[in-house]
Amino acid sequence: MYLKNLNALYVDMQQNDADSVVFAAQVEGHPFSCTFATVTCEFHLFVTALGKNPFTIDIQVDSNFNVASGLYLPNDLYEKLAHYLGVKKGRGAAFRPISFIQKLDYVTPTRYNGFCPARHDVAALAMTTNPKKYDDIDKPYFCGWHRNPAGKSVREKNRNKSLLYFSAKEVELRTRLNMSSCWSDNPDDEVLTALNQLVADKDIT
Repeated sequence: MYLKNLNALYVDMQQNDADSVVFAAQVEGHPFSCTFATVTCEFHLFVTALGKNPFTIDIQVDSNFNVASGLYLPNDLYEKLAHYLGVKKGRGAAFRPISFIQKLDYVTPTRYNGFCPARHDVAALAMTTNPKKYDDIDKPYFCGWHRNPAGKSVREKNRNKSLLYFSAKEVELRTRLNMSSCWSDNPDDEVLTALNQLVADKDIT
């Protein structure tokens, strides 16, 4: 399914040199906070239901702005979304998440609003929606790198987490140097200057 408004929004984002955006949307009176961002070179639309029991859905979008591989929701998310939208069980046709996405795209803004999420906020959304893929999902703040001692190597989950912040080339160079990324749950520990301290090819021996 093609997401026309989201595509138009992305075009306007490019004109404003933005790579991510946060916007509010309402589907049939139900409020959502939406974050559209590139995660490891793929488009993701994170849709968070608001209220006492918030939850987030990760909608993967391909380069043509079609919902990648349709939209499959695990049973728990399916039930949460249906309940949040006030869908009654056993009444009429079964709830189809793809129809929700159609309605969401209809109310998606087509102009960039200037609200760009922090990198750690995007990382937190990615980890929350796919927790088995990453180390320490409760720690989204980047603190720097450390070289592993002899006999230890970079864990795959740590590498995946590094890719939320850095290019594949940078992560590969760090992996070859046996360097793991360090993370914290305390925003005061975040080292923003370290984000720009990239390894040059000449450092690899």
